[in-house]
Amino acid sequence: MKGSNGKFALSIIIVNWNTQDLLRQCLHSIYKTTHNLVFEIYVVDNNSTDGSVNMIKKEFSRVNLIENRRNEGFTTANNQAISKSRGKYALLLNSDTIVLGNALSKMTEFMDAHEHVGVLGCKLLDKDGNLQRSAAWFSCLWTLILGGNVLPVTLSRVLGLKRFPGQCYLNDREHDKLQDVDWVSGACFMVRKTVIDDAGLLDENLFMYGEEVEWCYRIKKAGWSVAYFPDAHISHIGGGSTLPGDSLPVYRSAFARRYIYHKHHNVLSSFLYDILAAATALLKLVLWGILALILPDKDSLKKRSSYYLGVLNSIFNSNCMTKHRVKNYRSKT
Repeated sequence: MKGSNGKFALSIIIVNWNTQDLLRQCLHSIYKTTHNLVFEIYVVDNNSTDGSVNMIKKEFSRVNLIENRRNEGFTTANNQAISKSRGKYALLLNSDTIVLGNALSKMTEFMDAHEHVGVLGCKLLDKDGNLQRSAAWFSCLWTLILGGNVLPVTLSRVLGLKRFPGQCYLNDREHDKLQDVDWVSGACFMVRKTVIDDAGLLDENLFMYGEEVEWCYRIKKAGWSVAYFPDAHISHIGGGSTLPGDSLPVYRSAFARRYIYHKHHNVLSSFLYDILAAATALLKLVLWGILALILPDKDSLKKRSSYYLGVLNSIFNSNCMTKHRVKNYRSKT
């Protein structure tokens, strides 16, 4: 699969943790749909116990396999493969995805034709073919006040606006348009390798969740564009490496949002962020507590409450912001 110059156009990197069947499906979809493109595949296995490693060795001998002795998390595992990869572009691809059509060839061709673009995302669809929002703008203080998704996204669509104050994800109509954005989903995230020389690798203080957002902050600061490309489609099942009922991912998500905001904003803005985040979390916890007495869907309310407890924990527990804390997370997964 090497080109005549001994190099690859694309290095596809998949981090796996106990998703054997999904991973097999993902790899098959790559080989089935990706033609006329010189590529290599790296799978980084984070100490799976479901037979994933043996499956790869037996069924996909061309895959470059990296075996970790513990769950190193999403960022560290991706960095391991990125450092070894030889492609002009690196594609971070979730194991719970299915490549549709010639999506990867389309994305590579787009990057070849647009040299100012450092990162490219595609249109993500759920298992039923419905749109998954996968392109967004960075959060701001308005996001904490209004919420980043439901209200601002709805208002932007109803009012015919591209973006309403505080809005993060594009509305459904905007997901049909090629455009520059602030960040794209890490489920399918193509990055130009020369960008990494300018912006560095993924931030390993983030074990999982938010890593693509933080990376795009640095990539854009280095002068590169981030583009959303709706002509390439990927099916994303979602939640492949999340255990049912596990609240730890919710805490990680809350930690990541605060960590990223503090890292890329000044002291005053970060202070205001904490005040607004704490006030919102306390208000929502009271609201969910009242609704729990009325509504039958206890699991959904419990999940929402867990997130806001995570927000408060990330603000008031100083250890939550340290790398030591992140390493402790690894020992639990």
